Amino acid sequence: MAPIWCDTAGKLIFHSVTIALELEAYIIAVFGVVMWSYYFWNGVITRKEVWRKIKTGLKIILGATIVSGTILALSALYEATTLIIFLI
Repeated sequence: MAPIWCDTAGKLIFHSVTIALELEAYIIAVFGVVMWSYYFWNGVITRKEVWRKIKTGLKIILGATIVSGTILALSALYEATTLIIFLI
C-alpha cells in the first residue's frame, strides 16, 4: 500500500466529517423507526386508543424523516463542496 496510498489520506480527511454527519442522521432515523414500532405495536396489542397511538407514531417518524433528510442533504452539500474545492 505504500506508494499509491501516500497522498490519499490527506485528501480524504474532509470525508470523515461527512461520515459523522451521516451517522447522526441514520441514528435519528433508526430512533424514529423504533418509536413508531413501539407506538404501533402498543396500540395493536393493548387495543386502547389505537388510532391516537398510531398517529403519534406517524408524527414521530415523519419528524425523524424530515430531520434526518435535512442533515443528509446538508452533509451531501458539504461533501460536494469539499470535493469541488479541494480535490480538483
